[in-house]
Amino acid sequence: MYFTHHFAHHDTLSRAYSWLTRLGFHPQKIEGYTTGIPRIVMAVEPQMLDVVNMLINAVELTDPDGFPSFWDEALQPHGAPKAYHEATHSERPVPHPSAIGWHPLD
Repeated sequence: MYFTHHFAHHDTLSRAYSWLTRLGFHPQKIEGYTTGIPRIVMAVEPQMLDVVNMLINAVELTDPDGFPSFWDEALQPHGAPKAYHEATHSERPVPHPSAIGWHPLD
């Protein structure tokens, strides 16, 4: 599962990155984007999602501007981590024709 969060400032992003690595998250699994609105994207196990959310919310409490506005985020390009793009296939699967049968219930 991928976790993505947008920050209002680059300092808040760097604090979140620092704390995530201190908690034991591998730095190679954390991607920080500093162009446009600062954001973090990382692969997270489902059982660790609450830990990441709590940490990010605690870091956001120290940011005087808080979260970026909806309109700031809407203007930014949306993307997935690099590993996701590498894992996807560029070729479309060929559909397999098959007959579907249906009859009303008695």
